[in-house]
Amino acid sequence: MLLPACGFTPIYGTASSELSAVHVLPIPGKNGLMLKAALEDKLDPAHQNPSAQYDLSATLAISSVPVVIENDGTVSRYRIDIKSPFVLKSVSSGAALLSDTISLSINYDVSDADYSTYVLSNYQVERGIEELSYHYVNRLSAYFASGKALP
Repeated sequence: MLLPACGFTPIYGTASSELSAVHVLPIPGKNGLMLKAALEDKLDPAHQNPSAQYDLSATLAISSVPVVIENDGTVSRYRIDIKSPFVLKSVSSGAALLSDTISLSINYDVSDADYSTYVLSNYQVERGIEELSYHYVNRLSAYFASGKALP
C-alpha cells in the first residue's frame, strides 16, 4: 500500500543499521547490567555487532517515593522514578552527538504481606528498565532518522 501524500517515513527502516553500530558502555550496578543487556538486545537483535561507530554512555538512578499515605501513617502506594542521562559519542572523533535524559515513573500498591510487596517492587523496577530500553531505541532512532548522525 502506498501512502504518497501523507509524508510517512518509517524511522526503523532507515535507522536500524545505525542502531546496530551503537556500542553500549558498561552501566554500574545490577540494574545497570539489566539496562545494558536490554539495550544490546534491542539495538542489535541479531548480535552481529558490526564495528561500533558510536559509544552510548549512560547512568541509571532509581528512587522510590511514597505517594499514598493512609491516616494511620502507613504507605499504601509507591512511585518508582527512573532517570537515565546518556551521551552518544562518535567513536572516530570522540565528539558528543546527542545528550539527553530519559525518565519514567511506575506506581505499585503495597500488599499486606511484606514479601509480596518486596517482590512486586523488584518486578516493577525490572519492568521499568525494560520500558526504558524501548524509550532509548525510540530516541536513538529519531536521532538517526533526522540525518544528524555520522555520514
